[in-house]
Amino acid sequence: AKGQVAGFSFVIELTGISGMNDLEDYPCSSLMTMPA
Repeated sequence: AKGQVAGFSFVIELTGISGMNDLEDYPCSSLMTMPA
C-alpha cells in the first residue's frame, strides 16, 4: 500500500537548526519554538 505525506507536526521547533528548510515542500506546524 502506498501513502502520501499530508504534513508534519512537532511539539518543539528548535529555531537555530535549519531542519524546516528540508521540509519546505510540506505543511509544517509546531506548538512552541525554542532557540537551539
